[in-house]
Amino acid sequence: MLILSLAACTLITEHAIAVKVGMGSALDSAGFDSGGDTSLSGDSSRDSVADSGSDADTDTDSDSDTDTDTDTDTDSGFAPAPTDYTATNGSQMIGVPAGSFEMGCKTGRDDLDTVCATEENLHNVSLTRSLWIGETEITRAEWDADTVDHAGWGYYADACSPTGSCPANMLSWQDAAKYANWLSEQEGLEDCYAVDGLAAVDEADPSDCRGYRMPTEAEWEYAARGATDDEYSGSDVVGDVAWYAGSSSHVVSTKVPNAWTLYDLSGNEGEWGSDAWDGMTAYPGDATNPVGTGGSGRVVRGGCWGDGALNERVAYRDDRPTTYQSNCIGLRLARTAP
Repeated sequence: MLILSLAACTLITEHAIAVKVGMGSALDSAGFDSGGDTSLSGDSSRDSVADSGSDADTDTDSDSDTDTDTDTDTDSGFAPAPTDYTATNGSQMIGVPAGSFEMGCKTGRDDLDTVCATEENLHNVSLTRSLWIGETEITRAEWDADTVDHAGWGYYADACSPTGSCPANMLSWQDAAKYANWLSEQEGLEDCYAVDGLAAVDEADPSDCRGYRMPTEAEWEYAARGATDDEYSGSDVVGDVAWYAGSSSHVVSTKVPNAWTLYDLSGNEGEWGSDAWDGMTAYPGDATNPVGTGGSGRVVRGGCWGDGALNERVAYRDDRPTTYQSNCIGLRLARTAP
């Protein structure tokens, strides 16, 4: 059984927000389970990814070198990565191609520090839409750009400095949904969540929405893997890429990025996902554009600055109620490419 814990992340509150769709169960006063850990604990080209087959294709770039990644090229028809851009809140949005990959815990790939858990069962996933995803977790400066809703936001007072470059925390899934809508409105895009921020507009497939949103669980893991077989996002050595087993969050993008130049997908803050999940439930099997719909909680991915290495693995899964706030959970935004 996978260890779920956030005992080192003790500052937790609940917003007084009415839950309209039954997703925000009462805040669990004990925080993350206290067993085990003491907290929530290649080729850089992004336009050549298609699937995670084991055959090596010839790179079509002008250098004509052989691509040694486990993915294949765009001959299979997946959309290439869109062009990177800067959002109006200052976030750098990195283009990620559509493609296929093996999601979950794979023996010899994701079990260096533990055995694969039942809920991490390996399966094949295809993502047919290319997207943008934040280069880093949303910083406190970016969160504070919403001066109406976030004035005087109650961040956890940790040692991270300068504070504007630290990841935002103490935000619930509902807070994250409202922020995504706010940023969409700043750029004239459609809202991906209901007006009150409690429910996704399209529960079946959030990637149908073209505004800002939280990534689906499959999109998050696909981006975190970056077309590699690394146990953590960007390395098999956790300390290379993750702030973990510590007492504070850290300034974003101060560790090594993964192959797609994405930072802190392992460690620093855990990150909300769009999917509903009850916890300890196995993936249903091979899927295209999967979205979890069972349960009242929402997925949390990536592990936290206070977690042990077990929780920093790319395959690690967790979930919390939509009203849950913690100094160990933040946000990374995504957006479906046109």
